[in-house]
Amino acid sequence: MSEKGDKAAEDNGNSEKQNTTAPSQITVEIPEGTEPTDAVAIVAQKIAFSGPIPPPSMLKDYDDISPGLADRIVGIAEKEQSIRDKSNSRSLWNDFVRVSGSVIVSLALCAIAAFGLFLGYPWAAIAIGISGAIPIVVKAFMDRRE
Repeated sequence: MSEKGDKAAEDNGNSEKQNTTAPSQITVEIPEGTEPTDAVAIVAQKIAFSGPIPPPSMLKDYDDISPGLADRIVGIAEKEQSIRDKSNSRSLWNDFVRVSGSVIVSLALCAIAAFGLFLGYPWAAIAIGISGAIPIVVKAFMDRRE
């Protein structure tokens, strides 16, 4: 015997049954040959949400338990977001400084190589020029791969 919330499919005119149990409904199955009074039911509900702030209905429940708790939860989420924003800003600044420094060093090495050529030291200029150009070439190659 099964009480699942099944209904006959009326869309296509056949007699197949489809499960129409909504997520908020509870489904009870009683094994064959068992009287309803002998059955033991275990009911579990799982509620999940994504993000630092629970849904409004849950916030209301928190506020019912302890007045002001919902405001504290929202305040904690706001502080956490502020901390994340500051951390992201620092990370972006560090990336900018790192890239800028690398470009400046590479350009300086290329300028020194040009000056070495001007003074008549071609092998030293080539070595210094290559060491300045390699990071630029590697960066360009890595950008193409992404």
